[in-house]
Amino acid sequence: MASQAPADNLPNVPDPFAPLQQLVSRIDSESRAQEVIDKARELNAEERQLLVDVLSTTLNKTKILSQCHAHAWFALIKIASSAHIFARNRIVRSEYMVTGSEASARVKIVRQTRDRTSAICHKKLVEWAHLSHPNILPLYASFLESEDHPSFVSPSFVSPSKSTVKICDHARSLASDQHLPLILDVINGLCHLHQLNIVHGGLGPGAVLESDEGRALITDLDIPSEEEDSNALLTRYSAPELFLKDDSRPTKATDVWAFGCLGHEVLSGKVPFCQFSSDFRAISAIGRGDKPARPGQDGRGGSAINDVIWDLLMSCWEYEAADRPTSSKIQEMLSYMRTEDRRPEQKSIIEPEAIKSSVTNLELAKDVLSQILGSHEPASVQVPKHLRDTLSRLVRDSEALDAAKVAAKKLNRDDTQTLVDLIELVVKDLPHLPASDLTGQLLRNIMDSTHIIPQYYRASGVQYDPTRLVSEHFRGKLYEGHVLKNINSYAQWRGLKVRVLVTKSSVSGIIDDLAVWAHASHPNILPFHGMFHENLTESPQFCVVLPHLKNGTLEDYAPTLPQKSRMLLISDVVNGLAYLQDIVDWSIHNILTGKGVVISDEGRALIVSFNANYVFFQEKTYESWDIYTDRFYRSSSFEGVICSFGCLSYQVLSRKLPYYQVPDEQVKIERVYGSQPLIRPDRTDAEMDEIDDKAWELITKCCAHEPEDRPDWSQIREMLANMEIEEDHRPPAMPLPIPEVQALRPLSELIENHTKDIAMAVVEFEHDEIQAIVNFLDQALKEHLTITEERNRVLAILSRITSSTLIFPQRYELRGIKYDPRKRLAEGGCGIVYRGADPTICIKLMKRFDTGTFTAWVKEVILWAHSSHPNVLPFLGVFLDGQNSPPQTCLVSPYMKNGNLRDYASRLPQKSRLPLILDVVNGLRYLHDLGVVHGDLKGENVLISNEGRGLITDFGTSHINTTTAATGSLSLTTLRFSAPETVLGNRTPTKKFDIWSLGCLLYEVLSRRPPYYQYKSEVQIIAALTRKEMPKHPGSIDDNDAEKDEYGWDDDIEEDYDAIDDRAWSLIIKCCASEPEARPDIANVQELVVDMRIHDDRPMAKGAHDAEMLKLREEPKIDLTRVGELFDRVKEKLASRAKNESTGA
Repeated sequence: MASQAPADNLPNVPDPFAPLQQLVSRIDSESRAQEVIDKARELNAEERQLLVDVLSTTLNKTKILSQCHAHAWFALIKIASSAHIFARNRIVRSEYMVTGSEASARVKIVRQTRDRTSAICHKKLVEWAHLSHPNILPLYASFLESEDHPSFVSPSFVSPSKSTVKICDHARSLASDQHLPLILDVINGLCHLHQLNIVHGGLGPGAVLESDEGRALITDLDIPSEEEDSNALLTRYSAPELFLKDDSRPTKATDVWAFGCLGHEVLSGKVPFCQFSSDFRAISAIGRGDKPARPGQDGRGGSAINDVIWDLLMSCWEYEAADRPTSSKIQEMLSYMRTEDRRPEQKSIIEPEAIKSSVTNLELAKDVLSQILGSHEPASVQVPKHLRDTLSRLVRDSEALDAAKVAAKKLNRDDTQTLVDLIELVVKDLPHLPASDLTGQLLRNIMDSTHIIPQYYRASGVQYDPTRLVSEHFRGKLYEGHVLKNINSYAQWRGLKVRVLVTKSSVSGIIDDLAVWAHASHPNILPFHGMFHENLTESPQFCVVLPHLKNGTLEDYAPTLPQKSRMLLISDVVNGLAYLQDIVDWSIHNILTGKGVVISDEGRALIVSFNANYVFFQEKTYESWDIYTDRFYRSSSFEGVICSFGCLSYQVLSRKLPYYQVPDEQVKIERVYGSQPLIRPDRTDAEMDEIDDKAWELITKCCAHEPEDRPDWSQIREMLANMEIEEDHRPPAMPLPIPEVQALRPLSELIENHTKDIAMAVVEFEHDEIQAIVNFLDQALKEHLTITEERNRVLAILSRITSSTLIFPQRYELRGIKYDPRKRLAEGGCGIVYRGADPTICIKLMKRFDTGTFTAWVKEVILWAHSSHPNVLPFLGVFLDGQNSPPQTCLVSPYMKNGNLRDYASRLPQKSRLPLILDVVNGLRYLHDLGVVHGDLKGENVLISNEGRGLITDFGTSHINTTTAATGSLSLTTLRFSAPETVLGNRTPTKKFDIWSLGCLLYEVLSRRPPYYQYKSEVQIIAALTRKEMPKHPGSIDDNDAEKDEYGWDDDIEEDYDAIDDRAWSLIIKCCASEPEARPDIANVQELVVDMRIHDDRPMAKGAHDAEMLKLREEPKIDLTRVGELFDRVKEKLASRAKNESTGA
């Protein structure tokens, strides 16, 4: 259907609406939309009408909606409702409202109102009247003669001889291959509504009509579901959450549920939940999480629905609203399903002359928009101007700053994170962050009170060794650390050494000063390279990443140089201190000491400031630190730092501590009263170097007892210029890079965008460019990104890129792998397993999945590749099988000749099976600690190594197989290990789901019987799980009798099960608690199993036997500079797309 907007402009003719679209795109937030609404009240009637016209026309001309269009839509509806007006392009002229079959405009009145207030202010009617989409029935306002209230009219798109045709009635007259285009029509219209934040709320067979051309049009956007004619039908279309409370309201998620039901009826010809004859039983089934029965199967009537579409419909019926796909996701998935659309093109419904004229005075329209929105100059790419303005108002003066600090403390954690990220983006544009800057003060205050830091500061891929303590202070500890190896290809970066300062949040002042430190940049200031968190839930610790400098501190390094060379170091310190005072405006309270200045690898002095000056002090007690610093300290002001500088200069030039003649216990008194002078060295002390007159004058002036007698930095520099300082032949000052951290910072910024958008931008690159990005993302994951959210987003991006391009990280790829297709070992839901030409390996040839499933599968493969544990099957690599077209993905893992746990354990005495249970528990503990849910834990998915140890396999991949299946398609084996919630509506496995499966696995291993062995059919097991019945204790009183009755076994036949002792049975009961929250977590299970004191006499597990296989994998070479450039290009693409969307291009 053609859009109801004005016709597109001719080719090569500039669009006169482009400047208006650019202005409208600036309505990019709720606050901005509200600002437009408020300012619209100040306009006169003509200007207000013009504003509504512009907003309506601009939105109608936009082919792809974005979030900013939703904000513009919100403003349009609010303004139109409050002013009792409609956009002129949504009004039908009254003279065209002719009744009878000859009505030239082919319209009919569908809504008439007598009460002006209820008609105009009814939000749904106003929304519907302004909507324009090919799959939404158009609604127009019309003011009939002698009436001052509007009627609402709609095209009469069927011939007079026909009645209105509804979608399901129309579908029954079509061939089955023409049903899918109708479903596509509906999801296109629904997606348009949802993008504008409109919930239909009554989507059903009566709410979608057929046009003359056979296209679906969504209607009844103003009718609540309770007014629908077919109330019984809508009951079957209602999501479970609508039955939970009397005041439950429809949402986008309930629309998605209803769409699934509509798809069911259109495609099959059967109403949803046709397995229930009464609506009451259907409501009960929906409430307990049942899904509609699949038509055309198990003797049910109706047309069959293919697997791919059925899987999509099943996802629409997830019990939890949050688990359902969005309408845009459904639209994307359906668009991949190619079908021939033989319908004629949609004709124009209403003649253009029937519509009132739209915007004619473009210049006046532009003036009105500019008046409300300001200049149409583009806002900052990173932070829109209105956000900057809002932030400026929050910190306009000290009083406003205090109020903002109080308000910020009331935010939740997520909102606080958003706020500090926003402030950081604003201050990042500054050349430096003065301590006096009020915006910076707000950021520092929030960080100090909440311990939430901007994501830009976060460093990943860094690890420290808790056994290698460098120094200890009451504020924190300094450890040796390193960047985890293989982060890139160059030898100089592999295992790069760093220092990691682990601070305690309760005593550390670093957090308060972190923002200033992060923005300080000077060749004589120790740079900030990022930080990460530890123990967030208990006693938070903040780990600050520092460079590992081979030359140590100034106190250790200076004595190794000739005295004239040491003057260069003193000059370095002066330059750094001057920067802190004059540029950063840092009223330093730190004490400058020989251990508070470090030496770069080029031999330059770097001041350690910002409350981190203690980190290189190697004495571990506060008393030692206090005595040491007292020798450099007189007062807590910047003038006091000048005194500290004088004492430091004394130490550097003389090679003795200042006031060395004063015993430690008297230093504090000397600091207060100043009775002891600094002793000028002479030739009588061989351990000291003499200090010449000019240098001594500098020292004594800096250490003057009265602050006003001390020089300022300009005077100190002048004095240094008159001294004899050797020419500086040191190498140029180089940045102190931690390339891994620096490359991960832009990554942290990039992943704030939608993962799909990032992946779409990357897949447009050349193959070698995609390979470089994929390799880097894999390495970032390998180095254990410390923030779960970041790790998950990087994993999602990498999975999308790899699934779209089949470009795996190079370190996964194996070359020269061969297998014989005739040597098939097994076949499962995800693929076929073959024995490799190398008998120590096996190859799993994966089946072809749809795009969504393949992306999820790739994600699980990447998780497996990053797993390393003695009880998890090793991942050897991946390769593409060229024997098929297109190539199929093959996974390679070690071949386990001992088979799986179910078959292997049954051949052992029960006592020898217990160590295998511990293996499984340890492996599952590892997976759960990584945040990985197995999803299909059973005996077949635990393999046995050559040393007889259990190795968990198929985590996630089997989960994919089950979550993409229909309710009744779980294998009988999997069903026996499934928790009750699986059949009660929650199909997404959780860690507590794994615990139930673990209990069932313990049951099978110890008893040699499968769980629910007394039930032979799938229906019986489902019924038992619905009753939340746990597995039956083997050997119960009625057990043998029941079996004899059924099978006729004799009394003298040996029992085919082993008894389970009370301790193990107690553990099984805990794991198989009916409610998930009552089950222990894996850590508690592990403790209980360890308490069983299992005797393990198996041989020690040997090292990885796959070393030869790993030689076939290529270790990638990563050029971090290139990766950074590629990330910049990705950001440019994202910015360009966002701009195009906002302008409607």
